[in-house]
Order: sequence, then C-alpha cells, then structure tokens
Amino acid sequence: DGKIYVGCADGKVRTYETGTWEEGKALSRCDSSVQCMATEEHMEAGFLVGAQTLVIGTQKGTVRVYNMLAPNADVLFEMKDAHKGKVTCVTARVGEVFSGGEDGIIRIWDIPTRTLVQKLVAHNRGPVTSLAVGQRFLFSGGVDKILQVWDNYTLESLTRVKLDGPIERLRTDGFDRLISSDKKHIRCWDADGLVNENIEVSMTVEESSVANKKNNNMNVDKRIKPDDPTLEQIIDDPKLRRMFYRFLVKRYGESNMSFFFAARRFSGLFESMDDSGRRRVIKYILDFYIKRGSPNQISIPGKLRDTLNDMEFAAFTKDSFSKAQSHVLKTMKTDYYDIFIHNDYIYHA
Repeated sequence: DGKIYVGCADGKVRTYETGTWEEGKALSRCDSSVQCMATEEHMEAGFLVGAQTLVIGTQKGTVRVYNMLAPNADVLFEMKDAHKGKVTCVTARVGEVFSGGEDGIIRIWDIPTRTLVQKLVAHNRGPVTSLAVGQRFLFSGGVDKILQVWDNYTLESLTRVKLDGPIERLRTDGFDRLISSDKKHIRCWDADGLVNENIEVSMTVEESSVANKKNNNMNVDKRIKPDDPTLEQIIDDPKLRRMFYRFLVKRYGESNMSFFFAARRFSGLFESMDDSGRRRVIKYILDFYIKRGSPNQISIPGKLRDTLNDMEFAAFTKDSFSKAQSHVLKTMKTDYYDIFIHNDYIYHA
C-alpha cells in the first residue's frame, strides 16, 4: 500500500510513506517491544493482497495480527502468552500465521477462525530464529544450528540438518527453494534433494507392511459414508482445510480454494474497508482469478467473467463474487472432493 512499517522498542509500529518519507499515523501500541514482523506472503496462494495482514511478535510473547485493509489498520486478533518468553520470528501464508519463540516452539494459527491449529516442538536447545514457508515444506532454523524441514501437508518432521553455526535467516521463493544464512555462510538448498538425501528410515518392517496394506485398501469403498465430512465442513475446519488445500496443490487445483476464500474474506471485510482498500482487493481478485489469461484463472461461465471484468469499481458490493464462488464450489465438489475423501483424508485421518 505504499507504506513502510517499522516495529520499535517502545511497542509502537510506525508508518512512513515511500517517496516522501513522511511519518504517518502509528498503529496501536503493542504490550512490549516489537521483536519481529511479517506480512501475509505469496498471495497467489490465496487470501487477497500481500499487505492484507501484518503480523507482530513481541517481547512478552504476544502475537498480534493487524487488518491492513481497514482504514485504521485495526487489530484483527491477538494471542497473549503465545510463547514463553519472546516471540523471535513470525511469518504468514494462506490464511495462517506461523510463530516461533524463545521457548523453541513453533505455533500455527488459523486467521479466519483465530484458533491454534498446531504446536510443533522444534528446537529444544534454544530459540527458533527463523521460519519460512514453501509450497510443500515448512522450514525452521534455530540457535541449536539445526535446519529442520517439515511436511507442510501433515506437519510431520521430515529431516534435520546440522549446520556450522546458529541459523540467522531463512527465506524461500514461495515454492521449495530455500536460502539459509548464518554468520559465515549463505547456502542455497533444493528442498526435494534436502529431504531425500537426509531423511531417516522411521518405520520398522512390520509398520511398513501395515502402512502398505492400509494404502492398498484405501480405494475399495468408493461411497461417501455418513460420517465423512462434507465439503462445507472441510472448508470451515482449519485442519481439514489445510489438508484439502495441500491436496489441491498436488493436483494444480488450489486456485479454486484460493479464490473462494479471497472472495469470502472480501465480503466479510467489505464494510470495514475504505474505497481505496476495496479497489485494491477488487483489482487483485480480477487480475489474479477472473481475467482471461490471469495467473490463477478459475473456470466460470464466460458471461459471468465478462460481467465482472466490465463492472465499475463503484458498482461492486460484498456479494458481487458470490455467483463465481458457487461455480468454484461446484467444481471442487465434482472434480476433487471424492478423490480427496477416498485417498488423502482416509490415509491421514
């Protein structure tokens, strides 16, 4: 949005206009010194625009999320005592906040429901120093010199690599290429090679045999059972939604779910946004999902596509994308839901 945000020792988040460098109105003060900050990254995976949320970690262990689309950047939600000691690193992607702390723990929070999704015991010999989220992997680094790779789908630990010194910074390109840095080295990693070359055998012969039998029997009954979650229940449940999204990524169908939530959140935040915020979000949704040839073009009727593309910004309401949402929901139900239930859901549930 053309601003720079600076987290300060007095708990304030100050803003500056790029170009003029004039100081603007500070965001509401945090409970203690700001230790780390991040915006929701790689929005082609969904959830509106890059500066939709700003995540703050504080000295007293609080994680705070600001709604950057609101006129005054209101606090969307706040988790006090999220960590014992300082919050040392935060990152965010696809509607989730990842926080690492002085306690060596990684916590994953769901933005729509404002709940804790998972707690990972990551680095038991010191603080988590950096986090990075790729398409299939979550990476964490610590003072213990360990680079840890997690499955972004199941949140299981895949491999641990001991480096020469404490890891200071991790960064991905949004896919699974990783850069790590310490005091002496900058290293570039290919995550697939990293996992395949360093992963340890974690199952006995008996356990492997049981797993193979389970895998071979997954597709025997193709009927949807009464106790299987509906698509609507999957979408509304943070853990099932995460599982379903990773499934869609493997089948190149994630743009459907990304658009669905982008439109849902646009509708929910419509009243709290000013005109410039609405324009920014509408332009993003049109450019990324609706226009022909867009990076994540969704499949909707041509007449509906033309109607949305030709509509004036002032004519958009909170329900303008609802018909497109219905079409996308139908696509997910007919093309992906059954396969997900009979494979990934049964296996991981």
